[in-house]
Amino acid sequence: MEFTEKEAKAKKGKRVRVCDDSLSSYGIAKGTIGKVVDAKSEGNVDVIIGRVSMTGGKGEEVWLVWVEFGVLGKQSNLIPFNKEAYESSLEEEPA
Repeated sequence: MEFTEKEAKAKKGKRVRVCDDSLSSYGIAKGTIGKVVDAKSEGNVDVIIGRVSMTGGKGEEVWLVWVEFGVLGKQSNLIPFNKEAYESSLEEEPA
């Protein structure tokens, strides 16, 4: 499941909270607040049973959102998320 262009661009500016330990390898703990700072197309891809191949214009356009997390005492982390990872790892904060 991927973001459409409209969905990805609508996420820009949203504040999010990490809701699990999936980002611990980046030094980002559950409960950390981040902000969606960008939405970008990663080109067109075909997904063939777990394998992704670039198609140069054929296939589905893939959009990612980029979330910035500021970790105390460290540089901020900028991490891309597809829709599935975004929805399973992050919760949007009320505006």
